[in-house]
Amino acid sequence: MGLHVLYVVALCAVSACEDFDEKLRSGNVVVVCPSLEDPTLIKEKVCNKLTQPKDGFKAVDLSVRELPCCQALISIVSEALRDLVGEESEKNIIPIYVRDVEPHLMEKVDAEL
Repeated sequence: MGLHVLYVVALCAVSACEDFDEKLRSGNVVVVCPSLEDPTLIKEKVCNKLTQPKDGFKAVDLSVRELPCCQALISIVSEALRDLVGEESEKNIIPIYVRDVEPHLMEKVDAEL
């Protein structure tokens, strides 16, 4: 089979992910929010999803925003991977930082000032 990628998407980043529908169709998506969910539950969700495919995931694609809670999500996912596969792992976390999530709103704010 091809490369298995687990997509972990912060709830606030869903609207900013241009290819979210494609990721969702893959079935390998976990949408979480460290501000609204217990970090332990997020870690469990990620670990459960990572153990599903028979030949395993080769990478984790992490879509977040530049917020403190999203930075915490990077740590939570890293910890989940370490716990699941140990320190010596071929699995990679590939953080994707979503910038300028809603530039049209920023333009509106600037115009009102």
